[in-house]
Amino acid sequence: MIVRLVLLKRKKSLMAKGKCFICFQNHIRKFCNNNYQKCKICGSFSHNSLICESELREKVGFSGLDPQKGQSPSGERGDSRGEATTSLVSLSAKEINNAGGLVLLQTFSALVTTKPKGNVQLRCMLDGGANKSFILREVVKLLDLKVVDKEALVIHTFGSETTEKRIYDIVEITLQNIQTNKNIEIQAVVIDSITSARIQIPSKFIRNIALERGIELADNSTSERIHVLIGSDYISEILGERNIRISKRLIAVDSIFGYLIQGNEGEVNCKDISANHLIVENEELGFDRVRKLWSLETIAINPDDEVPLSDKEL
Repeated sequence: MIVRLVLLKRKKSLMAKGKCFICFQNHIRKFCNNNYQKCKICGSFSHNSLICESELREKVGFSGLDPQKGQSPSGERGDSRGEATTSLVSLSAKEINNAGGLVLLQTFSALVTTKPKGNVQLRCMLDGGANKSFILREVVKLLDLKVVDKEALVIHTFGSETTEKRIYDIVEITLQNIQTNKNIEIQAVVIDSITSARIQIPSKFIRNIALERGIELADNSTSERIHVLIGSDYISEILGERNIRISKRLIAVDSIFGYLIQGNEGEVNCKDISANHLIVENEELGFDRVRKLWSLETIAINPDDEVPLSDKEL
């Protein structure tokens, strides 16, 4: 109960001084550059671990000084009988994105409705370096798509020095947003393979950030395969006008299918949050007053009530 009251006082002091609940700087949480960092205790993106009121606080080691045992996180005891008290407080929290620098491309999920198969979900990718759009032959067979045209094409693949002119089938397909009725009808070249690479899907870490910011991600796939590649012939009809920067190298791009995530996922890491140490030695100071100093001063917040002169001298 005492710990909860201390936490409430921290929040009250933050609000009174117009400080951010995440980084404790002079702005509100909405405009904080660190609002992708989540609380180490409860997982929320709305506050710093140092002001978390979750019941999980003690389980993860952020309960601070124990009001019942009179013990500091360092294991040293103190009491209120006027004995010498030494308290060492050292807190740290770090949220790490273990994506390892994975690069996300502009991928999205789309529904295709066919009479024999019903609704089929495909994974698609935008590629501004392609002049045409492509679809896997196995998908064409699965959906029983009809050939609407044929075209003689020379396909240049990246790094290849040899080319060959071939006749390719062209099919027509309508891709629809999974959540809404937004859709686009495209013509795509039928091809045996789009890429042998595994195209990464947004991690749970990125999905949590998107959820907190109210961003609807376009790619909810579980497979890393690409079924349809959208080239420059249709990209302008798919992309919207709004971009949201998630980090220095990661952005969310609006589209008719939701937001497409593009960039280096490994850049989204939470910074260290630490309150290094506070050492107090005074025969006149009891446990309760040492706890009060730690609770507020280590995060640069002074209580509203006047600080006793003996405390100021520390």
